[in-house]
Amino acid sequence: MKRVIYLVVAAMIVSAAVTGCKKDKPDELTERIAVNLRTDIKQASILKVANDQWEAGDEVGLFMVRAGQKLDEPGAVWGNANNAKMSINNGTLVTTPPIMYPETGNVDFVAYHPYSASVGAGFTVPINVAGQSGGLPKEVVYSNNAVNQAATKDAVMLNFRYALAKITVTVTGNEHSPLTPADFDGMTVSVEGMFTQANLQLADGSFADYSAQQAITLRKTASTDESATFEALLLPTANEAVFVFTAGGTSFRYPLARTYASHTHYMLGFELKFPEIFATLLNTTILPRGTETENYEVSISTKQMTMTTAKEGAVDIGLKGTGTATIIWGDGIPSETRTLSSSNTSPFTHTYTGSTARTITIIGNVTELLCSSNELTELDVSNNTALTLLECSFNPLTSLDVSNNTALTMLVCYNNQLTSLDVSNNTELTTLGCFNNQLTSLDVSNNTALTTLICQNNQFTSAALCALFDTLHGNPISDFTKTINIGYNPGTAGAAGCYSTAESKGWIVIPAIN
Repeated sequence: MKRVIYLVVAAMIVSAAVTGCKKDKPDELTERIAVNLRTDIKQASILKVANDQWEAGDEVGLFMVRAGQKLDEPGAVWGNANNAKMSINNGTLVTTPPIMYPETGNVDFVAYHPYSASVGAGFTVPINVAGQSGGLPKEVVYSNNAVNQAATKDAVMLNFRYALAKITVTVTGNEHSPLTPADFDGMTVSVEGMFTQANLQLADGSFADYSAQQAITLRKTASTDESATFEALLLPTANEAVFVFTAGGTSFRYPLARTYASHTHYMLGFELKFPEIFATLLNTTILPRGTETENYEVSISTKQMTMTTAKEGAVDIGLKGTGTATIIWGDGIPSETRTLSSSNTSPFTHTYTGSTARTITIIGNVTELLCSSNELTELDVSNNTALTLLECSFNPLTSLDVSNNTALTMLVCYNNQLTSLDVSNNTELTTLGCFNNQLTSLDVSNNTALTTLICQNNQFTSAALCALFDTLHGNPISDFTKTINIGYNPGTAGAAGCYSTAESKGWIVIPAIN
C-alpha cells in the first residue's frame, strides 16, 4: 500500500489578463490562475481501510489559506476556497465555480476527506467510527504539506496521510483447541473501552474532544478451519482496551494497553489457549501504510473471571494468589494491576457513578476471591481453574456454576437468590455454605471430600432432602466430623425418616440451629 495518497494540483489560465495592474508592484499577477486538482490514484474501489484508492464521486474539502496564517485566523481563508467541495470526475478533482489563486501573495493548502458540509467552530469535523461490523467507515485522510505556494501553472503535490489507525486481528487456537470450523466462521471480536467519536482539527490534522467510549465490533474479513481475521478503524489514542473474542459459546477477554497512532496499521495475532483457557497476543506488526514494519511477541497467561453489577457507589473485591492480578472495572477507568499475596488478601475498591450495568474482569492467577455485597447479578469463574476459595454472599445471584473450578475447597454463597448451583466436578470441595437461597435440589455425589454442608432456609421438600442424602458420600474423613444442616426448609420435618440414609454414611444431620 502507498504511504501517502497523492493529489496533483495543476494550474491553468481561466480568465483574461487583469487590467489596471500597477507597474510598481512586480509580485502582482497580470492574470488570474485557477487551481485544478487532479489525482494520480486509479479509481478502482472506494477509499476505505482495505485500500488507498479513490472512487468516482469521492469528495474532498479544500481550504486555501494566506501563507503563514492559521486556518482559524480572521481573513486567513482566501476567496471561495473555504471548505470548497471537490469531487472526483474522470480522475480530476473539480469544483464549480473554480478556485482562483489570489492576485498577490502566496497560499497554504489544507485538504481532507471525507467532505463535510458542516465544519464546526475552530474548523473541526466530527468523526464517528462506531458500528463497524456491518461495514467500515470511510478512511479519514488529511493534507497540509503544500505551504507558501505562489500562483503557478506548474503542478503542486498534496501529500495525504491517513488520520485514523487501522487494526487487523487474526485469531487462532492452539493444538488443544476444541473450536470447529463452524466456531471460527461464527466467531465475533470486539474491543471495549475505545472512544468512538472525536473532532478532526483541520488546522493540524489531529483529533480533540474524544467522547462515546464504547465497544467497537470488528468486521470479519476472512475465516478458515483454524482461524478468523477481523479489521477496524480506530481513533488515534493512547488507551487501554479489552479485546473480547466469542466462539463456541465461550468469551475470552484480553486487556491491551497501547498507543494507536494515525497513519499506522497494527497487525495483532491472538491465540486462544486450551484447555486452560486464555488469550495470548502472539505478535504485533506496526505498518505505517506500506513502509517500515516492526514485530514483537507478547505471551501472557490470562486466567480470567467476570462479574456484572449495576451498583452505584463502592464495590469491594478481595484477592489472594500468586503473581499479578489486573482488574478491569468496565466503566472506562484505567485498570488496576497489583502483585498478589498467597497469605494476605489484597483489597480492591472502585466507586461507580450511576446504576448502569458494568462487567468487571479479573485476570491473573487468583486462588481466593471475595466479592460479597456487591449487588452482583452475574458471576463467571469458570476459566480460573486455580481458584480454591470463593465467597460471594449477599448478592442477587440466581445461578452459580463452579464445576470447572476443580481446585475449589470452600464455597460460601449464602444470602443470594440461587435456584441453580452446580458443584458436579468439585472433588476437592470440603465446605459448602449455600443457605438462605431458593434451591429446590442439590447433587453432591461427586463432592467426595465434603465435610460441611449448610443448606438451611432453601426450598427443599422432604423428597428433595431425601434425594440429597442419597448423594452424600460415605468416605471416612479423618479428624473431621461430617455435618449437614437442613433447617428451615419446607421438607425438614418430613425428611426425618431419611436421616438414617445420611447417618449410615457417617453424617450428622442438623435439622435446626439451637
